[in-house]
Amino acid sequence: MMGAAQVRTIKPRLESDLCFKVHELVTGVMAFWLLQINQKPVTATAKLIYAENCVAEGMLGAYGIKQINPLTDQRSYTPVRSLNCWFDIHRKDEGPALSILPSQDMGGTKPGDHTSEFRNIWWDPGLFFGFGKNLGSSDCLINPADFHEFGFDSFQDVVFGGYSCKEDIFIDWLFRLAPRFTVHFKNFWIGIEAEWMRAMYGCVGQKAKVFDTHPVDNFRFLAAWYYFF
Repeated sequence: MMGAAQVRTIKPRLESDLCFKVHELVTGVMAFWLLQINQKPVTATAKLIYAENCVAEGMLGAYGIKQINPLTDQRSYTPVRSLNCWFDIHRKDEGPALSILPSQDMGGTKPGDHTSEFRNIWWDPGLFFGFGKNLGSSDCLINPADFHEFGFDSFQDVVFGGYSCKEDIFIDWLFRLAPRFTVHFKNFWIGIEAEWMRAMYGCVGQKAKVFDTHPVDNFRFLAAWYYFF
């Protein structure tokens, strides 16, 4: 069992849309708790994460505008928070062989001079489950109707998801379920995984929370073959 926390500050802009030099910062906190139980051949791992503006880590997150100076367009921001968790359980069979097939004692061999053929085949099934929930921002966002001159028409215009992707800000919650199965045979590995993900998309509200949601499902199947030499 372990836990950790970090504080990260980013600088969204160096210059405002009105060509003023601005000093803008967004500070977010991320903390996690990890628990692993290892009872061979089964290993179970769980992780709980509280995150603020952690879209760079692949979690739900963003930051929104809470104040604007209309003369200089300098802005102050509030991070959008999320709660994320995942659980993984898998079985790893480390036995070297399922059976031993001794070769027949042919004529001319010495007593005890036998070789054994190992069929190194074992199976590793596993299951992954993940869940993420948008908690919104702690501060209210600006009213877009008061700042039409900056091109704001709705709350989604004053929330930024990071980089060039803003789809995360429309998600209220999502989960992922992914069973997998791996077969090992000597130097060969064959693995398959099926994944079902559901995300609840909707409209962004005053505190960056999402309402009027509807589900969007995604299915994925992955197969892989490895040869080690």
